[in-house]
Amino acid sequence: MQGAAQTSSDAAAADPTNAETLKEYRFIDFASATYTQDDGRTLKIRAARFADASGAFGAYLFYLQPNMNKEAIGDQGVSLGDRVLFYRGHVLVDAKFSAQTPTSAAELRELVRLRTRYVDEHSDRMRQLHRAVDLGFPSSRVTFG
Repeated sequence: MQGAAQTSSDAAAADPTNAETLKEYRFIDFASATYTQDDGRTLKIRAARFADASGAFGAYLFYLQPNMNKEAIGDQGVSLGDRVLFYRGHVLVDAKFSAQTPTSAAELRELVRLRTRYVDEHSDRMRQLHRAVDLGFPSSRVTFG
């Protein structure tokens, strides 16, 4: 990753022109980062998080352009040239490649798969912790796999 990821809970930082629209979709926050491959290619990712999936879907429809091509990324995804737009759950992602290759879409799908797996594993552990706390078990008896 080049530099530190930029984060903000201000919709204007995510999109100064359309901040009010993002707020209507219940924008929570966003992050952006640029990643560099060994061969020098870059991938700039901007991810906006919404209160729920309907917000991410609404923002996806807002940014969707008629000439974009459907992609099998996330819950719904499209691309146009070096740009890929998709949402997964309550997160909208806008990715821009410096140079698109035949593996660009596959790399994004792998990123989504890894993120989903991480969230699922983390959520399972949090549910276990909440269940143990709700049942009054001492924390020493809770084990995580």
